[in-house]
Amino acid sequence: MNYKHLTINERCCIYQFKNSGMGVRAIAKALHRSPSTISREINRNKIESGSKGRFYIYYPHKAQYLYESRRKECHRKIIIDTNVLNYIEEKIALVT
Repeated sequence: MNYKHLTINERCCIYQFKNSGMGVRAIAKALHRSPSTISREINRNKIESGSKGRFYIYYPHKAQYLYESRRKECHRKIIIDTNVLNYIEEKIALVT
C-alpha cells in the first residue's frame, strides 16, 4: 500500500478552502487527494467550539499537533526488564 500523509501546508489549504465555502470533493480535486481523505481529515481533527450547542471547527495547526501526537503513540513501546538487560549484556560479553 502506497500513500502519503497530509502535510501542514495541505492542512492549511483545507482550512482556507473550507472557510471559502468549497465542498469536500472540490477541496480533494484541488489538492489531488481522495475526497474520503479530506472528509476523514476534517472529521477526525475538528474541535468543539462555542459555548452553546455543538459547533465544530477545523484548525490546521491543531490538526497537525493531533496527528503528531497520534503518530508518536502508535508504535509499540519498548519494555526492557533488568533480567533481559543482564542476559543481553552477558551474551555480548561472551562474544567479545
